[in-house]
Amino acid sequence: METAKFLEIMDLAENLKKNTRHSWTSSGRRESVAEHSWRLALMACFVKDEFPEADMDKVMKMCLFHDMGEAFTGDIPAFLKKDSDEKAESAQITKWLKTLPEPYRRELTELFAEMEALESVEAKIYKALDKMEALIQHNEADISTWLPLEYELQMTYGTEEVRFSEYMQRLKRAVNQVSREKMESAENGSRTPGNGGDASENESENTGDGGAVPRKGSGADPGPEERIKEMANENQWLDWIIELQSLAQSGLYYGKDVYDRERYERIREIAALMMSRLSDQPLKTVRDLFCNETGYQTPKLDTRGAIFNDQGKILLVHEKNGTWSLPGGWVDVNTSIKENVEKEVWEEAGLLVTAERILAVEDRNKHNLPRYAYGVCKIFLLCSVQGGSFRENSETMETAYFSEEELPLLAEEKCNEEQIRMCFAAYRDENWKPFFD
Repeated sequence: METAKFLEIMDLAENLKKNTRHSWTSSGRRESVAEHSWRLALMACFVKDEFPEADMDKVMKMCLFHDMGEAFTGDIPAFLKKDSDEKAESAQITKWLKTLPEPYRRELTELFAEMEALESVEAKIYKALDKMEALIQHNEADISTWLPLEYELQMTYGTEEVRFSEYMQRLKRAVNQVSREKMESAENGSRTPGNGGDASENESENTGDGGAVPRKGSGADPGPEERIKEMANENQWLDWIIELQSLAQSGLYYGKDVYDRERYERIREIAALMMSRLSDQPLKTVRDLFCNETGYQTPKLDTRGAIFNDQGKILLVHEKNGTWSLPGGWVDVNTSIKENVEKEVWEEAGLLVTAERILAVEDRNKHNLPRYAYGVCKIFLLCSVQGGSFRENSETMETAYFSEEELPLLAEEKCNEEQIRMCFAAYRDENWKPFFD
C-alpha cells in the first residue's frame, strides 16, 4: 500500500480513539470505540480453543473492523440506534471501501458482507463476543453510570446472539452472575464488584437543585441523562415512589372527603411523574402500568411449577426470547394457587400435573432483578406428571430436563439460578420445610 493511502487510513482510524462509547471504564471515564474493538479482538484470541472449526484470524479481523463505520458517525448506543442510523453507517462504510486499493477493497468488502449476513460461525462468534464485551464493560464500570433501562437490559442483552454455542451461553451466564451481584450490592448500599477507584472520585454529588456534579476528571457537563442516572441509583427513591402511590391508591379508595380525594389524586400524579423520570418512560405509559388499580394495594401472585423426571432433572420451558424458566405465571382471578400452577404447566409445557406441596413463598424484589414497581409473591410448588407432552403454543418453543450442573441461560426476572437450586434441594429433602421471606 502506498504510504500516503496508509497514513490516510490511520488518520481515519484515529477517530475511533477519539470517539467515545456509551460505556464507562472503572476509572470513571468513557471508553473509546478503539478500546472496545481492541478488547473484542483480545477476547477472540482467548476463545479460539473453544472453536477449533473456526478461522479465528478472520474473527479477529471482524472484531477490529466491525465498528469502523463509527469513525464517520460516532457511537450510538444500541437502545437508541434506529434503522436509519444503521443505513447511514453502512453507506459510509460502502463509500470508504470503494476508496481502498486491491486486494484490501475486495477482502474487506467480503468481510463486512459476511458480518452483516451473520450466517458463518466466524460472524456468529464475533457478534456474540461483541455483546459480551459491552456487558463486561458495564460490569466493570461504577453502577452510577447505568441508565434505568440498563438494569434489565444487562440481563437480556446478547441472549439471542449466544444461542448458537454452549460455551457462549456459559459465558453469558457467568457475566449475568456478576451483573446480578453488582445490582444486589448496590441495593444493599455497598461498593459493587468490579468497580475501581475511590467512591469520592467516581460518584456524582447532589447540587441541591436537582442537578449533578460531573465526576472528577471526567470533563463531562451534567445533563438530563446524568441526572436520571443519579436518581436511578438511589434505590431508596423507588421504595418511596411505590409507597407514595400505594398510600394515594388507598386514600382514593377509602377517602370520602372531596378535598382529601383531590390531594390523593395529586400525590398519585406526583408518584407517576417521579416514576416516569426514574424509569425514563413516558408519563402515559407509567400511568397505565403503575396507577391503573383501585382498592387497597396488595402484591400480585406468581406461581412456578418444579417438575423432576426419574433421573432427578428439572423441567424448564424455552421462552420465545431464548431464555429458560420454570413453567408458571400470574395467578388468574377465581383460580387457586394449586389450580393456577397446574393450568400454567399445561399451557406452557403440555403436561398434566398435580401440585403436591409448596416449596417456597418469596418476595420477588428480594430475589429477582430487575425490581418491579409493585410487589410480587412468588410461590414455588413441587408437581408430579400425570401425562401429556409438549405442544406448540404462543409462549414457549420447547421443554427440556436439566441437571443442576448443566443449567441453561435463565430468564432471571422469572426464576434465577438460586431459585432453581432451591427447588433441587427441596426435591431431594423429604422433610423440606417451605421457605418464606
